[in-house]
Amino acid sequence: MDGQPPASYAQARLADMVFRAKLRRLEFDTRQGKLVEAAVVKERWAAILVVIHGLRTRDTKRPTGHNHGHNRKDKGPIISDRPSLTAL
Repeated sequence: MDGQPPASYAQARLADMVFRAKLRRLEFDTRQGKLVEAAVVKERWAAILVVIHGLRTRDTKRPTGHNHGHNRKDKGPIISDRPSLTAL
């Protein structure tokens, strides 16, 4: 085996009880909304990345020759009419 002596019946039963208790706790936390499925989280992050990528793509399609804030030495604050990303 793995170099450990075989577990006694009491040790095996204790391990089984601990496993079942942890499993019940996970199921309870899932029902309470404390845990979510990993697949759901992946889908949401993918959707967020699509939105962010779309915003970046939109920003790069501006006409050339326009100063995009580069070399703005002492020209005051930049005021934008674009929506902020805080709504995400």
